[in-house]
Amino acid sequence: MTLDLVQSVVYMAFAADGASGIVDSQAGLTTYLRNYLNGGTAPDGSDYHGFLPWFNSAQIGYQLIGGDWEILWGPVAIPQPHVSQSYSANAMYVAFSPSQRVYVVGVAGTDFDSLYDWFYEDGNVAASDMVDWPLNGGSFNGAKISGATFTGITNLLGMTDSSGASLATFLEAISATDKSASTLIFTGHSLGGALAPTLALNLYPDPAGSGWQKVNVLALAGPTPGNKAFATLFNTAYPQISSGGATYPYWNTNYQNFADIVPRAWNRIQSVAPLPSNGWSYYSIWGKLGLALNFEIQELIKGVNILVAGADYWRINHLVFGADWGCFDPGAAIVPPSGGDWPYPPAWPTWVNWPRYGITNPLTSRDQLEPLIEAAHIDQYYRYFGLMPIPHFPLGTQQEARRTAAAAKKNLLRAAARLSTVEPASDERIKSADEAPDEEG
Repeated sequence: MTLDLVQSVVYMAFAADGASGIVDSQAGLTTYLRNYLNGGTAPDGSDYHGFLPWFNSAQIGYQLIGGDWEILWGPVAIPQPHVSQSYSANAMYVAFSPSQRVYVVGVAGTDFDSLYDWFYEDGNVAASDMVDWPLNGGSFNGAKISGATFTGITNLLGMTDSSGASLATFLEAISATDKSASTLIFTGHSLGGALAPTLALNLYPDPAGSGWQKVNVLALAGPTPGNKAFATLFNTAYPQISSGGATYPYWNTNYQNFADIVPRAWNRIQSVAPLPSNGWSYYSIWGKLGLALNFEIQELIKGVNILVAGADYWRINHLVFGADWGCFDPGAAIVPPSGGDWPYPPAWPTWVNWPRYGITNPLTSRDQLEPLIEAAHIDQYYRYFGLMPIPHFPLGTQQEARRTAAAAKKNLLRAAARLSTVEPASDERIKSADEAPDEEG
């Protein structure tokens, strides 16, 4: 199956997270990300074939459009500032397809193991910590970005690859002739879904006059990077344009799964679990909540609302989709081809549907909720774009143990759901969770 350009870019967004879950120096993290992308030694000491060698080839059944992608800048992965070794704080690379004349800037999302990412690049969103936009001075009608977005974008702009070039320097050095015949795409998932559009607007505030044939953005699951004035700037410079696809129809769009909590940050957090209007009706984006769990979530929502009060966060161009309700699990539906390496032992992952949680089977614990949050933020995006999950780097014992524990939680959840009597949530009830108080109307 040859992927279209949108699907190929989605894979490259997730590939930017290739060094996640690894503690090392900047040199070590960068080497691992390079090995993940191009092939080389994995953290567990094995020989890893590499994302591009696999997906440029038709061997595993999914081939990037053109089949000739190569890394031209980077990759670069950096630890948190002032620490010699840590989990990756940010990572980025540029891939290019000669046949398609497309450059893709892939920006990594949050490393789930990195407290620095959680506190400084995800959670630093108070109104008092917002930063004026643009970053190089001047004023655009009160445009501001969050302190979290500012930290991430500053880290990205300060990166230099092995040649000593920053991303801006590399892009500036591309000839006018090449630019005029090429498309430049910025992409990322989660934190990367907030940073990629911000980076694009910083480097090319006027994409039409940039010299490139096109400059586009594809964001996935990104939280809100700034206030309404910032969103207006982005939406004006990067209006939604056709991608040529029916299922995922636009470029310059933040694709948001209905059941994903992350893109509801920061001005739509109450819509995760709308306050009941009457009686015992604790519906959420995941289904029915038990009283105790609902109280816990409402306390969290209350804290977030206090934190962001007065910040005027506003979504950039977006598309909310309703993905299939479930997750991917390793399966044996397809026999691996003979010869060469295989990224999905023992075979392709298979999709497993989950039932909705209703009155007779409400969500009552974090152990039930955590796999739903993970699947809604990751698996269901792959499903929406018609893709299998990207292969993970083989990690060391500690990290693999963490992933095994997460998989065990998913298995328990599915077993419990199948044994339960479930009230399917109607479309109207699910829709109502997205109609909670929303400053955007």
